[in-house]
Amino acid sequence: MKKFKLSLLILFALISSLSKSQDYSLYYDLINEAEERFVEDRDSSCYAKFDQAFESFEPFLKDPYIAAQIALHLGDTNRFYHYLTICFQNGMPITALNSSPLISNSIIDREIISEIFDKTYNAKQVDTKTMEDICLKCYQSDSIKMVMENDFELNQLFYRNEDQTRQYLLDNFLVNGKFPNERLIGISSDKIFKDFYANNKYPNIYLKTTGSTGYKNEEYDLRAKCPFNIVLHSKCFYRTNRDFFLTAMRNGYIHPKEIGILEETSIIWHFNSTHPTEKCTRPSEKICYNIYGYNPMHPEIKTFTNTAEGLLQVEANRKEIFMQKYSIDVQKKQLENDLGIKFFFDFKDR
Repeated sequence: MKKFKLSLLILFALISSLSKSQDYSLYYDLINEAEERFVEDRDSSCYAKFDQAFESFEPFLKDPYIAAQIALHLGDTNRFYHYLTICFQNGMPITALNSSPLISNSIIDREIISEIFDKTYNAKQVDTKTMEDICLKCYQSDSIKMVMENDFELNQLFYRNEDQTRQYLLDNFLVNGKFPNERLIGISSDKIFKDFYANNKYPNIYLKTTGSTGYKNEEYDLRAKCPFNIVLHSKCFYRTNRDFFLTAMRNGYIHPKEIGILEETSIIWHFNSTHPTEKCTRPSEKICYNIYGYNPMHPEIKTFTNTAEGLLQVEANRKEIFMQKYSIDVQKKQLENDLGIKFFFDFKDR
């Protein structure tokens, strides 16, 4: 009987993945509502919104993973397996299962989970060539960054390398309303790096920073890291191409939280850049999403507020880009500590 129920769960998830919508503004709203319902009520009322989002859109991997954690917390085993099935269908490796303390510390039937993974895992959307191209560009960038220190020539080489990568992102993706996130290249993982080194005979340059193996459970962050991080390194690229990024967000190729991070860093990191050719004016407005605090080198430039009037503006700013309410994110942070449910997987919170 247990295997029959498991087969039904897998069949339902397969059928529900056949038809997906395109404008992701509804998806973001549904996920935000689902999280808010759980934070406020701590019950199963959040499932309906999660289900509507996953039945209509190809999800960001963190979202069915969050839903799976919630189901496990509520003691709903069938729902837990159902949401894990959606994770595996959308490319989550089983090695990412223990990303959250709740799951890693829980007594669960890992044999059944392995069976679900074997039957449903699908890396269907991964563009292998793009993934390899981006891995190479990131490897080249990091190879220079890890040795350049104050060497003038190496610093210039680093800037040119990253400028070329950002131009590649603009010409091949952003102008077409896309960005190479997990939907195109899959999430970062130790396996991807191992295969990259083996296939190209490159040395592992990260051994000094990640320990004896050179790997650090990259898949635990459930996102494609490199392309976004290289955009962050520029003080001008996001502001110059903001409309393209907003379109990519609408199309589901960049997350609203990432837009908020790019907005804030374009202000508070502006003065830290030593790039010799980037010339742009720092935005005069202080765009507040309450993600970062301030630039310690320029404490007068703040993007965080805790006044009553300021918090109203923060919530309005977040709503404009379909980002979760700040008041809910504060409670999610507390629940991470209290319950072990991992809610945050982005650049700021990892």
